[in-house]
Amino acid sequence: MQGAVEGFFRSDVRPRHFGSADRFARMVDKNIYIIQGEINIVVGAIKRNARWSTHTPLDEERDPLLHSFSHLKEVLNNIT
Repeated sequence: MQGAVEGFFRSDVRPRHFGSADRFARMVDKNIYIIQGEINIVVGAIKRNARWSTHTPLDEERDPLLHSFSHLKEVLNNIT
């Protein structure tokens, strides 16, 4: 399974058993949307936890973890 994950993110991977390049591209798009959804869930949980513990909202620009998630979302949006 580890090799399959590494191969998925390599740029030189050619679709071999998916039938066509278009079908492979759609599969990658679906996976990116799944990752974006997971990012939104994690960011929401972080913000909710901070709101309950400090009673103030977190600023995405000042918090390094939220800033990293925000940057990752931008990168993924540019792929799709």
